[in-house]
Amino acid sequence: SSGINAEYGEDRMGLCGNFKEYRLDLRRAVTEHKHTCVIPIFSILVKDVHTISEVKKTKVENTDLINFEKCWELARQFEEFRQYQAGVCDLQSDGNIQADILTADVLTEDGMFFASYNIEEPVTENDKKRYKTFLEKRPPTRMESHFWA
Repeated sequence: SSGINAEYGEDRMGLCGNFKEYRLDLRRAVTEHKHTCVIPIFSILVKDVHTISEVKKTKVENTDLINFEKCWELARQFEEFRQYQAGVCDLQSDGNIQADILTADVLTEDGMFFASYNIEEPVTENDKKRYKTFLEKRPPTRMESHFWA
């Protein structure tokens, strides 16, 4: 299979070129293998929409005219996303996994740092200071206590 899989190379996912190789492979998988299940990295799709939304002005400068270039680029992103949804995916649903995902606690940014620091000690001075401040600031939540008790 020429699709993207779990063994997908780190060299194809490099930030250099804004994930250019990944994007090309993804588009190729959708166009050449219409019956292939394509699951894109959602955060890259969101980043693209956010970048277009933030970088492009909604109105043409010094006028009240709508910037249709921005609208077209956003539409192109959403059409690409729609193509991913249109693919056929014959994966079996696992009720246990689905229940875990639906009931799992979601960590805040502080919670993620706390979890990270408890798995691997902070190394840099900045991280050590942040961790110390974090511990002094508040006691662990129920979720954090569950992981570290």
